[in-house]
Amino acid sequence: CCRLERGPKGEPACWSGQFTYEACCQPGSSVSIADLAVWLVSIEEKYGGYHELTCASPRGICSGGDRMGPLPLGNGYAERYARLLRAYMPPSPPFHLAEVGILAG
Repeated sequence: CCRLERGPKGEPACWSGQFTYEACCQPGSSVSIADLAVWLVSIEEKYGGYHELTCASPRGICSGGDRMGPLPLGNGYAERYARLLRAYMPPSPPFHLAEVGILAG
């Protein structure tokens, strides 16, 4: 989101409401853990959200996009992720984090 190659204020699709380039990417960023958790849930929903597909698992159904939101559909990870990720937001060194998951079916 903060990469300036995407534009003068990073990736425009990332910003809404209080989540602005200035609030999230500038030194002294002040986004709280609670607000970051809300953003993680909304960004997961925006880029996929919860879904179920037929697959070769014992249940016959695989699900995805269900990590950040609250139970019962989600796994409630947003607050945990927010606590960890907050430490890597500016003014820390500029690098990128990615979380990748693979369904084993």
